Amino acid sequence: MNKILCSTHEAACRLSIGRTKLFALLRDGEIKAVRLGTKTMIPASALEAFAATLPEREASCTSRCAAKG
Repeated sequence: MNKILCSTHEAACRLSIGRTKLFALLRDGEIKAVRLGTKTMIPASALEAFAATLPEREASCTSRCAAKG
């Protein structure tokens, strides 16, 4: 089953970017996020919408990201 919401770490891995870049995209409003208490969560649909605006490229999660789960 696919997750509806991703943590910032998971979102960065899914986009193959660092967390600093992810937070810059959030700050600039290019990706929408929601707050659940103190946790920032990113809807999978927001990641897909952002990725659809990018030129095509192969994205893969590094082993470092996969290890942190």
